[in-house]
This record gives sequence, C-alpha cells and structure tokens, in this order.
Amino acid sequence: MECKIESWLWKAVVNAAHYIKPEAVFNFEKKGLRIRCQHEAGFSLIHLEVPASCFKSYEPLGEPIKLACAPILKRLTGLNPANVVTLKVDLKSSSGFKMDLATKFGHSVRGVPIFALEDKDKEPPEVKKFVADAKVKVVASALLSAVKDAELIESLGVWFEGRSNPDRFVVWNTEHGTFNSSWSEFEEPLSLFALEVKGERVKSRYGCYLVKDVLSAGIAFSNVCRVGFAESMPMKISFELPFEGKLEFFVAPIIEKE
Repeated sequence: MECKIESWLWKAVVNAAHYIKPEAVFNFEKKGLRIRCQHEAGFSLIHLEVPASCFKSYEPLGEPIKLACAPILKRLTGLNPANVVTLKVDLKSSSGFKMDLATKFGHSVRGVPIFALEDKDKEPPEVKKFVADAKVKVVASALLSAVKDAELIESLGVWFEGRSNPDRFVVWNTEHGTFNSSWSEFEEPLSLFALEVKGERVKSRYGCYLVKDVLSAGIAFSNVCRVGFAESMPMKISFELPFEGKLEFFVAPIIEKE
C-alpha cells in the first residue's frame, strides 16, 4: 500500500478515530478509507468515509489494519496543513505502518506497529432504524461552547431540547436543589440554520464528555453539523464535509432510572 494525503486531512481522520478508540481499525479499500468503530463501553460510534479522490495518490491495501492513534498524532503535530504525508504498508516484508514526511532536510519516516485484529475489533452493526423527532443544523463550535458551559453546572449530562410554536433549539443544564443553571439558545441566522421538531417539545439527555469529544473531532473537518435526537434515544451528529465523504457519530442517551 502507498497513499499520499494532505497532513491536515490525515490528522483529522486519525484524531476523529482516536476520540472513539485509542487503537482503531483503518480500512483502506478500493473506494477509499473507511472507519467504523465503537467506544469500548458502547457509548458512542463513528462512521467515517474518505473517498479515494481526496488522496493525492491512492494504492489501497485492501484489508483492515489496526493502528494506535496517539503516536501518529504526535508526529503530525506542528506540521504545515498543506504538507503531503505518504502512508506505506508492506505486509510481506514488514508488519509496520510507515508515514513518510518531506522536510527541508530530506525525509522523516515514522513507523508504528500494526496490531493483530481481535474479535472485539469487528465493525459494529449499522444504525439502520434511527429515530429523530428533532433535527437541527447548527454551527458546531457554538454547540461545543454550549455543551462546555452546561458541563460547568453538572458534569454528567447535558439536555438537548427542540421546541415548536415558537421554534427553539436549546442546550441546557441545571443543578438540582440550587439556582445554578445553564441555558444556551441558538438563533437564526447566527448559529442555527434549520430546525424541525415533531410535536411541541422533544428533549433528551447525553453525556457531556461524549458530546464534547464528538464535536471536537468533527470540527477539524467542518464547522457545520446536523443533529438528530429523540426522547431517550441515541443522538446522531453528522458533519458537512468539504468532500464527498461521510462523518457520522452516534451517542447513547442517559436514561434516568425511576
């Protein structure tokens, strides 16, 4: 395998996978790179597709490989985003994955091991029956800021709520028994681009750190995202990419025990 890709895009890909799993499975297929992996505890899932057309050159491996994300990210830190990184794998002569970076002194090559695939590395099933009673299109950085603000009140969970008549999308939190609260309302056209709510009110609660991780991962690709959620159902966050690919995250809800 030998593929060439701009450093900003490769870093964004590895970073997105790293937020979900420290050691992720990368599928360099004929159509492009595909990553589908799930958080160890099953709380979140990523589905990422980068088509072959996004690479400067693309000679795929044709089989999945498992890589540790952290050492790759360390080597990509501080690079010019326009730098081109050459990714190489030769399973016949070496079990390693190599990144070849052009520098003003010549070339810098970083090798990382390829881990053996295990049963737990199997791709999670696709979410085919996704329910969304509220759908919004928002500025991702504004949504991230709202979640961080809500986390200051109560670190476990944050509420997402859509209302109709009048239309309203809010991210909020409150600390029981006190007057501490956080309320972030998104307004058109500043941070809200579209809103669709079934009924008068739809709300659901999600883990702060999970939503933060997902948004932080996606913002490296785009600052526009679509969010779909329903009461006590997983939330779907998808990002509008600058290429014909796919970046979707699913986040499990927090369901209060009665």
